[in-house]
Amino acid sequence: MRRLLSSISLVALLASPPLLADQSTLDKLQGLDLGLSDALVQQVRSAEGAAIADAVAAVVAAHEEQAGEIVAAALSVHPELENEIVNAAMDAAPGVAAAIRLAAESVGSPSPGDGVSTTDLEPQVSGQGGASASPN
Repeated sequence: MRRLLSSISLVALLASPPLLADQSTLDKLQGLDLGLSDALVQQVRSAEGAAIADAVAAVVAAHEEQAGEIVAAALSVHPELENEIVNAAMDAAPGVAAAIRLAAESVGSPSPGDGVSTTDLEPQVSGQGGASASPN
C-alpha cells in the first residue's frame, strides 16, 4: 500500500506544472498595476538566471512610461542582476534610459560621486582629555 501511494505521489509530481521560477519578480511587477499581458506574465514567471533581465526588458518595452518603477521593482528582488537588468532595459527602451539609471541608483548602494562624502563617515574625536599632536 505504501509503495502504491509513493508511486501515485511521484506520478502526480511529475505531471504537475513546473514550479514557478520567478514568482517573486512577477509579484512585484503585478503590484505596479501594469496590466501585464498573459505572454509577459508567462515570460517573467518562467525566467531564470540571465533570462530574468530579458523578461524585465520585455515588460519595460511594453510599458516605457513606467520603466523606472519596473526596473526598481526587479532590482529589489534581484540586486545581483543589476548590470544585466539595467542594460537590457536601456536597450529595450533607450528613450527612457535616464529614468532607468535613476531607478537603479535609487535601489543600489551609494557609490563614490553619489553625494556621500567619506569624511562624513570618519569618527569624530573630541579634544577633551588628550594631547594635541603637532603636524611638525
